Amino acid sequence: DMPYGKGMDDALNYVLELAGSMGFKTKKIDGYCGYVEFGEGDIYIGIFGHVDVNEENEEDWKLDPYQGVVEKNRIYGCCAIDKGALIAALFALKAVRDTVGTGLKRKVRLIIGTDERRYYTDMTYYLKYENTPIAGFTVDGHFPITYAEKALSMSQYKISLEQDMSEYIEYMQGGKIDNLVPGYCCAKLVTSRKKEILDKLGEYTEENRKDINAKILDDGLFIEAFGKERHCASIEKGINSNAIMLDFLKFIRFGSEDLRRITDFLCDKIGFDIYGESMNISYEDEFSGKTTVNFGIINFKENEINIRLDCRFPTTSNYYHAVETINSNFEEAGFDMVECTYWPPTYFPKNHFLIDALLKSYREVTGDDSEPVSGNSASYSKVMPNIAAFGAHYPGEGIIWDQTDEYLEIDSLERTAKIYANAIYKLCMEI
Repeated sequence: DMPYGKGMDDALNYVLELAGSMGFKTKKIDGYCGYVEFGEGDIYIGIFGHVDVNEENEEDWKLDPYQGVVEKNRIYGCCAIDKGALIAALFALKAVRDTVGTGLKRKVRLIIGTDERRYYTDMTYYLKYENTPIAGFTVDGHFPITYAEKALSMSQYKISLEQDMSEYIEYMQGGKIDNLVPGYCCAKLVTSRKKEILDKLGEYTEENRKDINAKILDDGLFIEAFGKERHCASIEKGINSNAIMLDFLKFIRFGSEDLRRITDFLCDKIGFDIYGESMNISYEDEFSGKTTVNFGIINFKENEINIRLDCRFPTTSNYYHAVETINSNFEEAGFDMVECTYWPPTYFPKNHFLIDALLKSYREVTGDDSEPVSGNSASYSKVMPNIAAFGAHYPGEGIIWDQTDEYLEIDSLERTAKIYANAIYKLCMEI
């Protein structure tokens, strides 16, 4: 009954026990998920959050990423924004119950997931045993309300290659997770061309203004490429360290003919191209903007390269065709497909009753008349019918999801709880 391990189970139990201490009915569904419930009847409003987080290198953080450290009216922690939103939703539910009592017209559930950051298998399991909500929201998107989300694919490709043992890559590693623009990539190059490559490094940095350096080793060089880590939702603000590393290797024409061929392919078909133009998948629409391709992870060891991509396709695009095009590009280059998982887009008309209700809930609390937005992010709305992403990222805020030293403003947390309480009341009483 711990499908994602003890740590995840502890996190799920914590939220359910906290809700239980508030007097709510709770249920745990075989460790995949759980819910907090208030009201009677079979028809219900659903609110969705999740307890899964990223694995962080604690040395990169100025504060402990797993302690929820409070400093200068901020809570610092791994995935603080959506964890804060989950807790805000719980306290919002308590506020509605304490105010209305047993007078809700519809039952409401806060459903707590454990696999939102990967494959949504928690919600697949939930739907085996529970009815779908008639409407609701997930606390993992944008305010004032996200009416459209792009289609999403996550894929992995691998290839084994022959290297010339007189000059080869011993290992290369870049990126943390698919949906982050990687900020760091390193590689050990075994070579006798140390001086020549160092000279080329100077030329490369001067010509391209990229942050890359080298340390001299007995048998070669240790190369580090530094980019700018950003969530895929703001991919255009990131700088991909994996692309920098491969671009430099191409610049110095490193290694065997087989290695150079693969390096050229990765540079030419992905590289710094974040909109899929090089693979002819650069779709765009008025709802959700452009295709985005994130070269999230590269792992090279024992003569095998594994790469992972996070791709997001506009709402009206033929995303299935785009996924097939990516796969065929890699297959033609000799890669094997390890994984190709994808989800359709989410779309609500702006005049949909759910969008209208949630937009009013936001505006009444904040006084902000911002319009509904489309999103590059991905949420449970991908797999749960009748659900829209609703906060907790506010208009005008720089997106800091999933980044080192992520934090949540305490003032924003309190405001978010009020917005969610207002939304729960409207969905359960007024529509």
